[in-house]
Amino acid sequence: MAATPDTPAGARDHQEPYLRYWFKTIGVTDITFVHSEYTLAGVMAPLDAYISQRDEMHATALFRAAELANAQNVADACLSGATPG
Repeated sequence: MAATPDTPAGARDHQEPYLRYWFKTIGVTDITFVHSEYTLAGVMAPLDAYISQRDEMHATALFRAAELANAQNVADACLSGATPG
């Protein structure tokens, strides 16, 4: 997952711009990225000081992904005429 501009790795984020560019070339422009950092905290000793931040960002990312999935399911149900559940 890429870093947002307001996070420590934001200035070094090359993933999101790259993916936006390639998706745009195939016509996909409505993209939402879910961000999380410090994914190697707990795996690489120098990053162990960031384990709590990793856990918080991971939980936030999972919550946001679930929100997006639910919103898509509701939209799909509405488009199909079904009752969202």
